[in-house]
Amino acid sequence: MRERQHSDSFSMTDRPPEEFCLSPEAPSDILSIDLLHKRSMLKAVSLAVDIITAHFNSRQDPGEKIRLGNSSLCTTISHLVLKQLYPTIQNILQDGLKAYKFKL
Repeated sequence: MRERQHSDSFSMTDRPPEEFCLSPEAPSDILSIDLLHKRSMLKAVSLAVDIITAHFNSRQDPGEKIRLGNSSLCTTISHLVLKQLYPTIQNILQDGLKAYKFKL
């Protein structure tokens, strides 16, 4: 049986070139805080969408649902979009959901 030379094998300690790394290594506590923050932003969007969906599901009639979506006839939809949905999307766009870059 032929033995493999070290240069032919890949070990768990080998790292890809730096340009292939997504982000520098950061302490795990910082990464977990960053991931929790990103998860909370996504949950906020989901909650806002659920609230808006419930607003439309409160009526069965398609004509009534159209009225519920018209901000000049139903100010509730304006409030839901501007005060609930818009800020959550703005937070995500500002953050970019990019991986945290640890500065040395």
